[in-house]
Amino acid sequence: MSKIVLSLPGGMIKTGVSGAFISLVCYVLLQFLSAFLICREIAGEEMIYPMVCLSAGISAFAGCWYGTVCSKTGGVLGAATVVIVFLALTLAIGLLCGKIGAVGNGLVGVGVSMSVGGLAAALFSAVKGKGTGVKR
Repeated sequence: MSKIVLSLPGGMIKTGVSGAFISLVCYVLLQFLSAFLICREIAGEEMIYPMVCLSAGISAFAGCWYGTVCSKTGGVLGAATVVIVFLALTLAIGLLCGKIGAVGNGLVGVGVSMSVGGLAAALFSAVKGKGTGVKR
């Protein structure tokens, strides 16, 4: 294993994988919802890419929220671990299914959406956690 993986606090890998799995399940469900909206012509076909980016951001937020709540080290490290694992899983599945992993197909926008969702979860958990401390 690499030095970075070995230097992570205990339980961070398990939290990252669990958060990424939650993100992946949310992403697939939101993609089914997007496909349903487009199939029923509620949303136009030009909305496919924005819906993919939006669902990537929302699902990254959900998984990173889990990662920040379960992580004892802090929000940013827990969220970053979840986003990295989630992006790696999404990229691996995309490469296995076809030429989805090409940069021209919008992978950069999806990656940025995942990063923004993870950062939003980390910032939200940091702001939310300030008022919950026990006064001594």
